[in-house]
Amino acid sequence: DSTPDIPKGNFGNMIHKLHLYVPGQEEPYATYLNLEDWIEGFLDIFKRIQDSSKFDDKEKTRKYNQLRQANDAFTKTWSGNQIAKFLTRIAELRRD
Repeated sequence: DSTPDIPKGNFGNMIHKLHLYVPGQEEPYATYLNLEDWIEGFLDIFKRIQDSSKFDDKEKTRKYNQLRQANDAFTKTWSGNQIAKFLTRIAELRRD
């Protein structure tokens, strides 16, 4: 049998992974396989900032902006439609 062995462990390396970063950390906070899950992860952190009793509104805005900046390299690759949906979800959480 001259068929080369296909390494079984490399499948994960072939999948495009989406990293979610939090401010001040070099390593990703979490990794997702699709945009919908990444957005849910981002919104989960955003909601925790919003719901925190430790921060006043000014500090919450500062923390949110840092979170956005930490992920700018990724979100800047999105289409206008993806960005619009994302910002709509954030606005909905802010109203709650």
